[in-house]
Amino acid sequence: MPEQGISDAEIFRKLEKAYSKDSTRRIGAIYDAEKLHTRWVVTNFKGFVEYFEEAYSFFIEATHSINYLPKNGWPWKRNLQSIYFGAATYPLWKAFTLALDGFYDEASTIARTAYELLIKIVYCSCYPRDEDAFATYAKPEKGKREFNLTNFVKDELRVDWDFLYGIQSAASHGKLYITKIIKDLRETGKHSPIGLRFESDERYLSIPINQLTFLIWAYIKLLFVIFPDIHPDKDRSAKLRERAEKFDDALGAIVKTMPNKVAQVGREFDKVIDVVKEAEAEKDWGEVAKRT
Repeated sequence: MPEQGISDAEIFRKLEKAYSKDSTRRIGAIYDAEKLHTRWVVTNFKGFVEYFEEAYSFFIEATHSINYLPKNGWPWKRNLQSIYFGAATYPLWKAFTLALDGFYDEASTIARTAYELLIKIVYCSCYPRDEDAFATYAKPEKGKREFNLTNFVKDELRVDWDFLYGIQSAASHGKLYITKIIKDLRETGKHSPIGLRFESDERYLSIPINQLTFLIWAYIKLLFVIFPDIHPDKDRSAKLRERAEKFDDALGAIVKTMPNKVAQVGREFDKVIDVVKEAEAEKDWGEVAKRT
């Protein structure tokens, strides 16, 4: 532990004794490996990179428009939903750049934050009295329900998205990395060297790609349900809504034709959108949720 009263200069002198010339070379190699992996992704997954960047750029433009809307008379849930949409711009982009750099598990971990925010936006519409159940670290007030993402999605929205959240949760706990090594060890008696390694793996990269494709589509679609008139200028709002419909049409088609369980999530998200519409109209959204 540093001694009390030690100067910053002395602390740095102590640290320099532990430094190594190899560190500069090693860290430089990491940056180089990230650049190489990004070039590999851009070359081999050009379509994904292009449509995600275009869709994300549109999403931040549309989300920024919320700042100009008159907010007098907004219910509390609408304030929270606008904040959650804004908050989602961060993990969506960071998950994308991590995937480009070759950090597949970490991309899924960050994507989990974006997914949780998405579900909270839906929850705000469904339970406007309880929408602050997760706004702070404080426990909900007496008489208000406590938000539980897994239960809300499975038991109330009645959609089967456990695998999506499960992958993200596994990644956040390091289980995907650990499982891959243990699998090799059990099957072959050996495994690749542990520690930071860069590999170009199409199968593992597809995990964050699928998640991000679903998430950016879902966010754009939900944004214009919650904020149909997203800009105070009517012409500007109409143009943004027109572009949103085009992204919805194209990205929705990609998600719903994926050869995996993400396609099911895409089809079921249409029902979730109908749930939100019913809830916003103060109708019985539970009946819509029962629809299979």
